[in-house]
Parts: sequence; structure tokens; C-alpha cells
Amino acid sequence: MSRTSGPNDLLLAVDRAADLPLRDQIAEQLREAIRSRRLRPGVVLPAGRTLAADLGVSRGVVVEAYEELREQGFVEMRPRSAPRVREGADSPLPAGPDGSPPPRYDLVPELPDLGLFPRRAWSQALQLALRTAPDRAFDYGDPRGDERLRRVLADYLGRARGVVAEPEQIVVCQGSIQAVDLACRVVASLGGRSIGLEDPCADGLRRAAPGAGLSFIPIPVDARGAEVEHLVASSADAAIVTPAHQFPSGVTMTAARRERLLAWARSGGVVIEDDYDAEFFYDGRPAGALQGEAPDSIVYVGSASKTLAPAIRLGWAVMPRRLADRAAELKAALDGGSPAPEQIALAHMIETAAFERHVRRTRVEYGRRREALLGALAAAMPRARIAGERAGLHLAARLPASVDRAALEQAALAARIRMFMLESFMHDPPAIGSSLLIGYGRLPAAAAEPAVAALAGVLGPVSQGSRGTVAGLPRSGSVAACPPPSRAAASG
Repeated sequence: MSRTSGPNDLLLAVDRAADLPLRDQIAEQLREAIRSRRLRPGVVLPAGRTLAADLGVSRGVVVEAYEELREQGFVEMRPRSAPRVREGADSPLPAGPDGSPPPRYDLVPELPDLGLFPRRAWSQALQLALRTAPDRAFDYGDPRGDERLRRVLADYLGRARGVVAEPEQIVVCQGSIQAVDLACRVVASLGGRSIGLEDPCADGLRRAAPGAGLSFIPIPVDARGAEVEHLVASSADAAIVTPAHQFPSGVTMTAARRERLLAWARSGGVVIEDDYDAEFFYDGRPAGALQGEAPDSIVYVGSASKTLAPAIRLGWAVMPRRLADRAAELKAALDGGSPAPEQIALAHMIETAAFERHVRRTRVEYGRRREALLGALAAAMPRARIAGERAGLHLAARLPASVDRAALEQAALAARIRMFMLESFMHDPPAIGSSLLIGYGRLPAAAAEPAVAALAGVLGPVSQGSRGTVAGLPRSGSVAACPPPSRAAASG
């Protein structure tokens, strides 16, 4: 059995002047050591008291770091035994269905790090829900969802995003895509025939419209967000927008266009606001929810897919009062209502502030990854223009030379890099593209530099009008192929 012998072997260091708490510094370094296989499954880590003495911190700091790693599935802890790296902790990504290896670098936008899921807090909240919920909580209930969660969500969304809502306006759904689908069905049930969709946009949004019986009208997106005048001039009865952080471009809708969109909504159009990654912002204050300025005209959609994990399958639609009852009827017809135990567990986490503590911790961690990625891009691709980096879990990098989109995606697969180009999410994807989408939700800070180098290596051979390089970057060889990434990951 292998055993570490102290911080010199672990190569840990703490910086008391850093903004990141000491506990989080220790946890992150151990996470990256496990993921890079410097610490392999079965390795026994130093006891909390020993590591604390070696690092010059309190034992409680180390214990909290170990507890966080245990919750996230990286280490296992047993009574009267030192922590041990858990089997499988170094392989967070599954192999493909054909047995092919997982990607070296997963750069798909908007994918959260599943290793950051707060297993202990969620387990405690779920167990408490099962122990304390009254019997009636397990019966067929209000199709809107658990009343306690809806009440808690109304308060949380009000203080976190400026959403104006009463519990009876909220419908709990199985992810944000079902919430968007529900809103589209409400529009169709009221006689709506067409809906405006940002171009580009997430595939899940594009599928929701025809699934509800609506035709869609592409609304171009530029550096100021969706071109609202194009929407106003169209025959659309409704529109799906991502104004705070447009997917996939990452741009924020300007104040002037927000006002024009609000005017259109107040005149009778239904706006469905997909606020898919609002909790993760890094520079300044985030743009508030559009819904707060016109709660009687806007459907607000959110989910726990990015903050907790996609498998939780919890999302919500805040409906205008006039549409709330119709939405509840359609939700009942769809599936009778979402599962109750998970709703009660989330309500408990929000009530006890465990949810917001988790969001703050993950925001700091994703912020570190973003900074590492920006630094790597500045060094390796200085001519690339970066957009959308202020928020979310991805950014867009516009290249100085166009590339063959299909060739690049195939070359990336051969190099075991999961990625997409922005143009892949357009309604009519062109053969040539110029903007990379680079997600950092599953890219540890330590992996930013080699990931960018590997990506740069596959860019050169497929660039249009270049001699094997993009931004002066050399070619690189390729390795075994990995399975194509799922584009559904961009939606929750």
C-alpha cells in the first residue's frame, strides 16, 4: 500500500495572502493531484493533525478540506484511519459507449464539474426530507411542485436575481429544458403559432419549439445581444432569450435592447427568459433578471443543473399570473408533477444557506479556472479575441483565421479533446467557422495550459489560408479518438 510521507511528497503550499480560503487551497491542490494521478487510488493521505502541523495551519482547516473532498467523492474516510484516495476518483469522465477512452480535455461549454457536487450536504438534506416529510408529501400533489420549495424559491430568486414571484406562479420542472418546453406549450395553447429563437442558441431550445407545435423564427445575435428590432418586425408570438449571458456567444444584452424587448413583451408578446448560468459571475455585478422589470409579461426559467448537477433534474418556470394556472394544467398532463423528495431536499438546502454556501465555493473555484484559461489563451493565442468571459462556465475565442468546422471537430476528437465551435449552434451551421467555445467547468486550473496547447495543435492544419499555424502556433500529433461530445449538455 502506498503512503504519502508529508507535504514535500504532496507538494502542497498555502498562501495566506490569497483570496481563496486556506481550506479551499488545500482541497483544490489535492483534487488536481488526484485527477492528474500524482495521487493514485488507494494512496493514504497524511492524518489531519500531521498535515496541519506541516503546513502551519489549524487542524480544523485540514479536516474541512478533507471533508469537502469526501463529499465530492475524491477520498474516503473511516473511523480511526487516515484519509485514502477513493477508487475511481481519478477518472471522473466515463468511457464512451464503444469502450473508447474518455477525453483528455473536456471543453464542452456549460458542463459543471461533477466532482464539486456537495454529496454530503445533498445526502443529509435528502435523508432529512425522507425522515421528516409528512405522508401527504408522497401522494399525488400540486402539479406546480412542493409548496415549501416554491415558497423558498420565490424568496431566493428575489434576492439573488431580482425575480418578482409568488409561490403559486412557480412550476417546478425536471430541468430547464422541460420548463422552456412547458412555456412553449402554454404559448401554443393560447393560439400562438411562432416563436423567435436567438441565432445561435442551444439545441435544446431549438427542439422545444416544434415539440410544442410552434414554428421558430431565427433572431440574429451580435455583440449587443439579440437583435430585438428583428424580433419586433417578425410575426413571432413569443421569444426565447438569454439576456444575462447569451448562449453560446456569452454577450450580455445592452440596456437599450432590454428596454425594447420589455416594450415588446408589454405590448402582448411572451418572453421566455432562460437564465441558465446566472449564479456564476466574476467581474462586477451580474445583470439582473429581465423578469423583475415586467413580471406580468415574462416567463423566467432556471435550474439546479449547473449549480448542483444535471442528474438532480430540478428546474423551475416562474409564470406570469395570467398564465400560471394554464401552466399547472399542462404540467399535470405532461407527467403529473416532478418527484417530491428531491424538491424537499433542495428546499432544505436553500433554507439552511447550504445551497448558497456551495454556490459561493464553486464560483470561487470556477473563477480560478477561468483566470488560468484566460492566461493560457493570452500566452498561446494572443491574437484571439475573447468574449463572454465575465460569467458562466465558458467563453468564446474568435480566431484570426477561419477554419473548416467539421475538420476541426474531427481533429479535436482524434486528439481526445471535446469541444465545439460557436457556429455549430447556428440554425444553419456554415462549413467555415471562426469562434471556439471553450468550457472550463471541467478543466482544472492546472490543465488550462496543456489543454490550450493541445487545442492550438489541432487548429493549424485545418486553418483557412494559413501554413499549418494559427496565431503562430505549431502543429501537434494526434492520439486515439474519443466519442463525439453530446451537444445536449449546453441545456439543463
